[in-house]
Order: sequence, then structure tokens, then C-alpha cells
Amino acid sequence: KELDKDTIYLEISTFMRYFEVDDKNFSDYAEWITAHKNIIIDIRNNGGGMMNFADEYLAEIVNRDIILYSKMNNKVLERMLTGRCKDEKNIIVLINKGCYSCSTYFSGNIKLNKIGTLIGEKTAGGGYNLGKPFVLPDYNVVNIPFYAHVTDSMGNDFEDGVEPDIVVEDKIDSEKDAVLEKAMEVLNNFVVQN
Repeated sequence: KELDKDTIYLEISTFMRYFEVDDKNFSDYAEWITAHKNIIIDIRNNGGGMMNFADEYLAEIVNRDIILYSKMNNKVLERMLTGRCKDEKNIIVLINKGCYSCSTYFSGNIKLNKIGTLIGEKTAGGGYNLGKPFVLPDYNVVNIPFYAHVTDSMGNDFEDGVEPDIVVEDKIDSEKDAVLEKAMEVLNNFVVQN
């Protein structure tokens, strides 16, 4: 939704892709990104999803190429993600301890590549893929991860979560949203400084 003429608020509750619905929503999302200079992305309580879908969101909000890292067989792999945004945006991402897996990956890449400011609580972690399912002799199934999403070229992973740049407790029972209020305050201060 539009918070003011310069600022949009996007809530991303999952990075799972539901093709029939998301193709239209995603093109609407890209148009909104172009039309606004301030973007607040709320991924609080996002349990994750598909890494390539998170990468699509990243590509829409950055105006430069960024490097994304993963680790497989103890080797750090890097790949380039090309930003599709035409101009630089003021980006704030709202996070909390309900962010897991792919939302932690998304947050980590925002922080590592200095794309925006993370506000809220440390994410829950879980930077490993679900892996390949193996059927055990007793017919139980286990998933063994075969790669990790990493935060840097040294191979450090997201398993312990991503720290916010600005810590704000996410109080669910409160009538006001202190995390969103802090995001608006940060944006207002940024505009005043420029």
C-alpha cells in the first residue's frame, strides 16, 4: 500500500511462488517500485520459500549488480544478480524472529550488499535448503540439505540469523506497530539529511 506519495509498504508473507496469482502481482509490484523512491518491505513472520523467488524481489529493488553466495561441498560459490531497478531507492526491510530460511537469506543479502536498512529483531536463521528426501529402511523420510545460503565470501552461513541494523522489539499485542513507526522515522531522517 502507499503510505505517502514517495513511500510504499510491501508485505511479503512468503517467498513461495504461486504462478497464476504471482505473475500479475509481481508485475504490479515492479511498477510500484519504479514509481516510488522509498520502499518498506515487511517480511516479519515470513517462514521462507524459494530462493529464486526471493532473488526476483532483490533484482527489482536494486539498481546495480550484486553478488550472492552459497556453499556446496564446503566450497563457496558466487553468482551475480543483475538489478533491474532504474534508480536508487531508500529501502527498509522489517524483520523479526519469525523470519526463517529464505526470508533470512533475503535479509542477509540486503545487509551484505548494503541495499537497505534492517529494522526489528534478529531473524530465526535457517539458511539451508530442504535438501533431497531420503527414505529410511523404516519408511520414514529425512531431508538432507545439500547446500547452504551464505552471507559472505568466507562461507559464513545464516543458521544463526541476521541481526538488524536498528533493533526494535516487535510487540504483537500492541495496537501500534513500533517497527513500522521506526522505519518511517528513519526515512524522514534520511530525507532531512539529503
